[in-house]
Amino acid sequence: MLPKFLARLSVMPALVLGVAMASAPAVAEAETLIRLGHTLNPTDARHMGAERFAELVAERSDGAITVEVYPSSQLGGQAELFEGMNLGLVEMNIAGSTHLSNLDPAFGVFDLPSLAPDAESFMALLDGEIGQSLLDRLPEVGIRGLAYSEVGFRHLYTNTPVESIEDVAGLVLRVPGNPVYNDTLATFGASPTSMALGEVFTALQQGAIAGAENLIGFYRNSGHWEAAPYVAMTYHAALPSVWMMSESFWQGLSAEDQELIAAAAKEAAMYEREVSAEMEAAALEELPGMGVTITEVDLAPFAALAPEIHARHRDTIGAELMDSVAAAMN
Repeated sequence: MLPKFLARLSVMPALVLGVAMASAPAVAEAETLIRLGHTLNPTDARHMGAERFAELVAERSDGAITVEVYPSSQLGGQAELFEGMNLGLVEMNIAGSTHLSNLDPAFGVFDLPSLAPDAESFMALLDGEIGQSLLDRLPEVGIRGLAYSEVGFRHLYTNTPVESIEDVAGLVLRVPGNPVYNDTLATFGASPTSMALGEVFTALQQGAIAGAENLIGFYRNSGHWEAAPYVAMTYHAALPSVWMMSESFWQGLSAEDQELIAAAAKEAAMYEREVSAEMEAAALEELPGMGVTITEVDLAPFAALAPEIHARHRDTIGAELMDSVAAAMN
C-alpha cells in the first residue's frame, strides 16, 4: 500500500487536471504542461508572481508551454510538493528557502537571525555570486533553482502583547520546522513548535499556540491577525522564496525552452518582490485600523543573541559560506 501522502499525490493531480481538462479547450498533444504548486493563498504576492510567470511563458512560447498554478496546497504541503517533483507529478514549486535547508543544510544560512542590516543588502546577496552558488547546488538533490523572490523581514505575531524580549519567554510559537528557527526562537526564550502552515490559523484560534512569525504581508492576507492581534517588529530573519523546477523535467526541455523559462522566472520573481513590498507597506497602514497592535520593540537584546546562534550552526551550514555572507553584509 502506498504511504498516505504518496497516495494523495497520485490521485489529487489527476483529479485537478481532470476538472481543468473538462472545462478548458483541447490543446495540442505536443504542448508542454508545467504544474506549479505552492502552499500560499491566492492573495499572496508569490501567487501573483506565479500567475505573472504563467502569462510570460504562454506569451513567449506562443502558447506551446502552459503553466497551471495551484495555490493553497491543492497539490499537497511542502513535503508532498517536493516528493511530487521527484515523482514527476509536479513540475514546479515556490517555497521559502527554509524548506530547502532540510535537503541541503547550506540553505540554512538564510534562516540565521540578524543576517542582513536591510532589505537592499539582502537582495544584493541573493542576486550576487553567493545566492547563485546556492542555487547551483540544487541539482544534486533533484531540483533546478530558477530565481529568488519574496524578500522581507519576519516578525512575531501573538495573542498576547510582546513589548520586549522578556515577553517572549515561555510562549509556544509556530516555526516552519528546521534547526535554525527552532534554535533562534528557543534562544529568544520561546517554546518553538513545528507545524504545517495550513494548520496555524486553527491552532491560533484554539489556543494550541500563542503565535507564530512571518512576513507582515503574509500575516495580513492569511487572516492570522484575527486570532493573533499583536505584532512585535523583531526583524529577526529575512527569508527569500526559491522558484524551483524538477531537475528531471528541466533536463527534458530543449535549450531554447530552458532559456525561456529561466528568464520568465527571474522576471516574475522581480515583479513579485515589488508586489510584496507594496503589500507590506499597505498592511502596516491597514492593520491598526483592524484592531492589530504593532509594537516597535528594542532590537538590541534580540541581536545580541545572534552570534551564539550563528556559532552553533557553523559546522552544519558551512563555516566558509557563513564567513562569505558575513563579509558581504559588512
